[in-house]
Amino acid sequence: GERSCTDDEVLDMMEANDNHAEEHTVAELVEFCVNGRTGKSGTWTSKGAGKYLEGGKAAGGQLVDQRFCPRIVEGELRYNMVMDALVGIIHKKPKEGGISAVGGTGSIYTYYGPEEVKFKNLTDNFLKRDLQYVMPSLGLAEEPIPLWWTSDFILASPEGTPTEQEKWIVGEFNCSCVGISKCLAAYCKDDTPNASYGDISAGDLTDAMGYGNLMGKKARAILNKAKGGLGARSPGLNRIVLLSAAESEADVTMVVDGWKDYDLTEAGKQEATKAGQMLKDENFNFDIAFTSLLRSSIHTSWNALAESGNFCMPIINSWRLNAMQAGTLTGLTYKEAMAKMDMAFSSSPPPYPASSPMHPANDPKYRNVAKSALLGSESLEQCFNRVIPFFQDTIAPCVMAGKSVLVTGHSASLMAIVAHMCEASPDGVPLIQIAQGVPCVIEVDAGMKVMNMYHLDETAAAKKIADFQAAMM
Repeated sequence: GERSCTDDEVLDMMEANDNHAEEHTVAELVEFCVNGRTGKSGTWTSKGAGKYLEGGKAAGGQLVDQRFCPRIVEGELRYNMVMDALVGIIHKKPKEGGISAVGGTGSIYTYYGPEEVKFKNLTDNFLKRDLQYVMPSLGLAEEPIPLWWTSDFILASPEGTPTEQEKWIVGEFNCSCVGISKCLAAYCKDDTPNASYGDISAGDLTDAMGYGNLMGKKARAILNKAKGGLGARSPGLNRIVLLSAAESEADVTMVVDGWKDYDLTEAGKQEATKAGQMLKDENFNFDIAFTSLLRSSIHTSWNALAESGNFCMPIINSWRLNAMQAGTLTGLTYKEAMAKMDMAFSSSPPPYPASSPMHPANDPKYRNVAKSALLGSESLEQCFNRVIPFFQDTIAPCVMAGKSVLVTGHSASLMAIVAHMCEASPDGVPLIQIAQGVPCVIEVDAGMKVMNMYHLDETAAAKKIADFQAAMM
């Protein structure tokens, strides 16, 4: 500051834990902070006992010299974090005349999702630029980011500062006393002594459950990583990861894709990247990867491999992993397609004529494939007969040799692999469900007998499957 205060100058103070105000001289404040309530400290109404330095650093005694940010009266943003994942933002505004938004002081809470546009600049800078420096800056470089924690931000720039130039100050990090604000309805206090779990609204309960589930997944990933992750090699146990191509342009409009070469949407690219993060969390290091010849499969694989840090392995692209050839149903909506054909295992859609430019035999992409093998349309049975020999001759030997294998295909081609590995009958094929964009792990013994099968995110997988089924009705 510009000068030092004299002992007899009066300070107008507000205590942040309850927003109550007091006036004391500088000498009284120093006495209270050092020795607590004494004859020299004046009369304090604070809940605190003072003596903030008692016991020294070993006992936690301390005073924090923290800059006061005048714009705290506009509120602060609390970022709720599950490790490196932002799950929600709370704008905490103090009651009129206050400077603290702590619970129970009349403060107003407004909840936002993690993608809130108005805070995008702060969110992007925090998550993509600054987060990596938090633990090292605290002298904890070797420690993981806390499982459940918060960071409170106060806007420090003058009013009128352009958003991209705004400076936000971290008021505090919390990790030892963090609650889930969505559960405050169950908080028992003087005016709500009988509050309980049943008082939480359905929407808030859903959000809180989502937080808890994510914490569990992150915690499991930490434990798995300590043991080498699900991707770790285990004697007598091999794993193959199946990844169904992420959202494509055809999925957005709910049309049959067949072999038409649709690319991923922006959401699909993010979906593939998220799949890669799941694989990275579980420490999957692939020795070889397989894709179809369709861009949605290839680009899903590329994005997932890049995000998971898998760069140095051969990637085999094969037409045999393509989606089911839908013939002239390609481009129709699913409802239109189902009205035009029998969906039985051995039923084929109306084929492309041999002269059609849409027939794969006329597509340069398949110039190295025997024309007799390229059909104008396929039944699910014919699709299986195309996929399974390739799996037996090329993919399975890699798995049996102990290699870590990623196969990125499509609903029908991956269904063929699972049906073959699980020895499913045609009647059992419709029960096989592989979620789009969520890695599915199949664990097998040395003889390729299936021991276990699961998605890395069962909740996300179940939602994907349910959403697709609802859209088909």
